[in-house]
Amino acid sequence: MTSGGDTIENFGFGAHNQTYSGWELMSHTEFTGAAISAAMAHFYTENGGLENLNPGFNSSNCCITSADLSGDRWYGFGGNSYMYPANSSNGAQNCNATYTDSLMLLWGSQTGVMSTLTESEVQKVQTYNRCSLSGNPGIFIDRWQ
Repeated sequence: MTSGGDTIENFGFGAHNQTYSGWELMSHTEFTGAAISAAMAHFYTENGGLENLNPGFNSSNCCITSADLSGDRWYGFGGNSYMYPANSSNGAQNCNATYTDSLMLLWGSQTGVMSTLTESEVQKVQTYNRCSLSGNPGIFIDRWQ
């Protein structure tokens, strides 16, 4: 998907402190831009969730970690609830769990499991600073090189 000068191939979910070849950890500031928000909503909805880059990853926290660790370190979508990862096969909230499904959904305490995602939901990203960095997941982007 090409928008605003970016050619975006996909989005993925993985441990924030790991690297995945061809993927970069997203900063929370990127989500309000039209290119990123439209692409993430498109790929998330078309794929049925975010690609799991790290099958077997065990999260010891629920907050999604931003690449910008100097200020607000964690982000969530759709108002003031955190977005947690959830296994796509059963849709259950899975904090402190091992994520083994090939796709991951997002879970919000106010919205439940999000099987689809809209651009406006992505653009409602908010940031937080009250989680531990230990064991947090992050959202990664695959840009065309």
